[in-house]
Amino acid sequence: MDCRDRLGSGQIKLRLAQEGTKVSGKQSVVGVIPLYGTGGQQIMLGEDIREGTLEDSTLIFHVTADNAPGQVNFTLTVSGETMTGTACGYTCATLKLKKSQF
Repeated sequence: MDCRDRLGSGQIKLRLAQEGTKVSGKQSVVGVIPLYGTGGQQIMLGEDIREGTLEDSTLIFHVTADNAPGQVNFTLTVSGETMTGTACGYTCATLKLKKSQF
């Protein structure tokens, strides 16, 4: 999936599995300015998606920061092959994601 935002642009890869309303999986952020931290500090996000839920068309999950306290919270609306929403850590970014071929 591609991310385009005022904070930067790049790829966010999500590999998701769903069982009922529970969502699990892995993520990777490639070439996107970190959303968590201050003063341009490079923050590495963990790859495990935590506490993922999908209710109606709203997907919510969290990703921890490996080298800093806290987490990044994702809230996305799923519509066909696209997802739009926010990722919030120290600051928030608006995400527009689309399914890509792997």
